[in-house]
Amino acid sequence: MRNRQTRLPDAIGRLFLDVTGELPDEASLLRMRRVSGVLNLRDNDALWSMIAVLEYYARLYEGMPDRIRRAGDGSFDTVRREAEAATDALMRQHRDALARCKATMQVAEDMTWEHEMRYQAALAKLNEALIRVG
Repeated sequence: MRNRQTRLPDAIGRLFLDVTGELPDEASLLRMRRVSGVLNLRDNDALWSMIAVLEYYARLYEGMPDRIRRAGDGSFDTVRREAEAATDALMRQHRDALARCKATMQVAEDMTWEHEMRYQAALAKLNEALIRVG
C-alpha cells in the first residue's frame, strides 16, 4: 500500500485511494470512467463511493484465479512428492516380494531335483534287485 498523500491526476483516482487505501490501476480507472459515462454521474454524486468499493471488489476477484493457482501449485507439489514416496515404497515392497518368490521357486526347484535324484536312485536299486532275482 502506498502513502495516502500520493497525488493522483483526478478525483476518481483520489476517491478510489481514499475508499480502498490502494492506488487504482489503469484498468480500474477506465472501468469507473465508463460507468460514470453510462450513468451520467457528476463529480459529487453519492454513487461514486459505491462504484469505488465495487471496483475494489472487482480487482480482488480478478486476482483470485492467480491466488488459487499459486496456492494449488504448492499443494500439487506436496501431493506429487507424497505420491512419489508412496510409489517408491510400493516398488520396494514389490521387489522384495519378487525376490522372495524367486527364492521360493529356487527352493522348490532344488527340492524337485533332489526328489527326482532319490527316485532315480530308488529305481536303479529296484532294477538291480530285479535283475539279481530274475
